Amino acid sequence: MARQISYQTEFGLAAPQAYARVSRFNSDGKTLRFNVDIFANETARRTDKRPLESQQFELPMPQVAFEPVKTCYEHLKTQPAYATGTDV
Repeated sequence: MARQISYQTEFGLAAPQAYARVSRFNSDGKTLRFNVDIFANETARRTDKRPLESQQFELPMPQVAFEPVKTCYEHLKTQPAYATGTDV
């Protein structure tokens, strides 16, 4: 599971097929924290290249049973940089 997005690095490098993948998550029972690694594309991810960037997000823990990874991706879809991306 990942999001394909159009991404531009802080140095101006364009990655029109960037591959954003939740790399890890944890919770203290109240807050869900997760990291997203952004790769130039899916091939870069699959061939163990280093991510262009890693971003961290946090949100309140849902009060109902949930699937952590799915919850992370659903949250990403609400963020402007990820909203127009596609699930891959």
